[in-house]
Amino acid sequence: MRKSSLTRPLHAMALLVAGVLFSGVALAAWPERPVTLIVPYGAGGGTDATGRIIASMLEDEYGKPFNVVNRTGGGGVVGHTALANAKPDGYTLGLATSSLTTFEWFGSSKVTYRDFTPIAMYNVDATTILVKSDSPFQSIAEVLDAIKKNPGKYSMATPVGAGHHLSFSALLDASGIDPNSIKVVPVKGGAMILQELAAGGVDIGPSTLPEAKSLIEAGKLRPLVLLAPERMASNPDVPTVKEATGLDVAGGTWRS
Repeated sequence: MRKSSLTRPLHAMALLVAGVLFSGVALAAWPERPVTLIVPYGAGGGTDATGRIIASMLEDEYGKPFNVVNRTGGGGVVGHTALANAKPDGYTLGLATSSLTTFEWFGSSKVTYRDFTPIAMYNVDATTILVKSDSPFQSIAEVLDAIKKNPGKYSMATPVGAGHHLSFSALLDASGIDPNSIKVVPVKGGAMILQELAAGGVDIGPSTLPEAKSLIEAGKLRPLVLLAPERMASNPDVPTVKEATGLDVAGGTWRS
């Protein structure tokens, strides 16, 4: 369950990370039956979407079903724990996210990165701060100023302890604002962040530009800033935090 390696190359992918892997399995015959791929967040978000792409690529490569199972809850704790506790026979793989680094510190789980054998990191997405299209906030500076002057008034949706939560908290901290000044509405994944924001249930939604693309293009959401060193070519009008505030803050989520 805990430590092993996958020596057969995954030709269909440049990057991938799994959780529980082989322990004395005959690699030449693998897989002889369907493989489960655990995704620790809900359907429709970035982790789910990339996980399904990976599963499809693996099916093409190995000729056996790779079934995506969404194990949600606890800000990623449920899914990561299920992966760590799975039988180490090579038939349960999973996606690890940056949330894995927070469980021990939050006291929500004893599961850490030490409980997994990585294959590769396959995706990194910078956090972007979004608001609803009719929000009065026109810039990230206005958001930060409002939170500072009215602690506890504004809210954001995010899985607690996930990469986007920590990124925005880092931005607040760098701005001299207590990260607890904003109310957190816990959700099970990226899709729910955007749903809550578009529905007006929260004031702010930390997500990614790729995940929010359709809602941005539909005019429902508006990105204010990107927590990255450089602007994205796909959204060149979205400024970086350093450009918008002078603060050198970067953050996001990695998936492996």
